Amino acid sequence: LDRIDQHIAVLNNFEHYGNKAQLPQGILLSGPPGVGKTTIARYIFSNINGEVLEFSANEAGSLKDISDAYKEARDRKDATKRPVILFVDEVVNKLQHQTANLLEEFSGINSKRNAGIFFVGTSNQGFDSLGGNATYDPGIGYRDSALYRPGRLEIIEIGPPNLQAKADLIALNLGRESVLYNGNQLDVASMMPFYQTGAFVESVVNEVILRKLYGQSAYGTNNVPVEITDMDLVMTINSILMGNKQSGMLTEKQKRKTARHEIGHYLVARELGYGAAFISVEQHSETFGYAHLTPHESDLISTVDDLTNRMKIFMGGYVTDTISRDGDISIGCIS
Repeated sequence: LDRIDQHIAVLNNFEHYGNKAQLPQGILLSGPPGVGKTTIARYIFSNINGEVLEFSANEAGSLKDISDAYKEARDRKDATKRPVILFVDEVVNKLQHQTANLLEEFSGINSKRNAGIFFVGTSNQGFDSLGGNATYDPGIGYRDSALYRPGRLEIIEIGPPNLQAKADLIALNLGRESVLYNGNQLDVASMMPFYQTGAFVESVVNEVILRKLYGQSAYGTNNVPVEITDMDLVMTINSILMGNKQSGMLTEKQKRKTARHEIGHYLVARELGYGAAFISVEQHSETFGYAHLTPHESDLISTVDDLTNRMKIFMGGYVTDTISRDGDISIGCIS
């Protein structure tokens, strides 16, 4: 958030900074759904000493002209002498036909009179349809568009939260007066795949609370605080990742075979230095068994050895099948 905080400080003192340097025009928060782009936008809103105008439909139901939105923002700024944020959620959908007008607000005389007005946009799409010829190069970012040249719109990439951020989000979502939790949220976070977003964390906690409330209402204990354990969270993670639990499909022999197969994955993974968050031997919507590995550094940057190890882990289930007494090899489980 350092870059965000810098923009907030400049915006809150736009007259001071504007006398000494060219003020930034705005930012575009880019990233996949659920990573917290709108949450970061709200963080900006709550920390500015000014107003927020959200770009939306006009009275006739069609989208406003972005030039009219800037005029309204200038009127507000001039009247209050305070900064104004012009917020556009899902910017590509709303402004793809108004690129020229937006560029005009960033250029020439408009860039001077718009000092103190800060554009904040979010999008989970590429910006080629907004910037005309903007393309994305991994490691370079968005290029070849006048909208994104230095001094205009800055692209800020928002990725999935890291391990500590996931743990903090668990604590944040559990921090309610009606919830009792004394577990270790860092351990729980370590059982979530690295690519899962803040929205996933929120959905896990919310699902646990709903299930607990449903159970309490069935026993007439609505006024009792909801007690949540790490096991509640882990079981819910498993349920969300694997789909709805099914019952009555596998025989006892098939369950033993599934357990043996998944333990094979686990033993090989542990020997190679990979942890297992949990092993499921229950039938879910997607599979009959599952060995869920904890996030590993190779999930982000894989080496040849990492890929070889993954193949070994995958074959762990096959190996335990081949050394079993019944000699019956299964192929239906995944690793």
